[in-house]
Amino acid sequence: MEIKAALAHEIAELASFARVTYAAAFLKDMGQKTINDHIKTQMSDQHFEAMMESDTFYLARSESELIGFSQIGTVTPDYESYVPEFDRLGSEMRRLYVLSDLQSKGVGSALIEQSLRDPILSNSKTVYLTTWETNRAQKLYSQFKFKKVGEIPEYGAGGELNGHEHIMARLNQGSNSNPRQF
Repeated sequence: MEIKAALAHEIAELASFARVTYAAAFLKDMGQKTINDHIKTQMSDQHFEAMMESDTFYLARSESELIGFSQIGTVTPDYESYVPEFDRLGSEMRRLYVLSDLQSKGVGSALIEQSLRDPILSNSKTVYLTTWETNRAQKLYSQFKFKKVGEIPEYGAGGELNGHEHIMARLNQGSNSNPRQF
């Protein structure tokens, strides 16, 4: 397996991969209409192209096949009302997607390790991520010292509560100027 930062010419492949893995992961919990709406507004090639201007994407490949990716950037201020002692200068792992048949085989761990080495995350005192409340990857995140610090209610297209996203955070080692402990 090889992990490298995504290049502009890989956007269409990345966006297509994200759409497929997102739908597979969340269809059961959210329903087809909610999935379709999210894909249309948040996962188009153009949306990924815009995100690539400010965020970094790491692609995991096995023999040139895309098998997973992570997306990192500065923290989203949307979390502030859900997290006590929110760190506005923090960073965020926005996405971590792995082909379902390769989950629990080290791909996600390798992507997290690469992401945490990136200066965007490593130079930040606090690293955040969100994960769906039923996502079994929470166990993986906890192995990297992420802990739940808040949750965001998620509503469907008809206004019905679909569930919650858990906000998880970790303090980077050596961040002794920040006395909080999660």
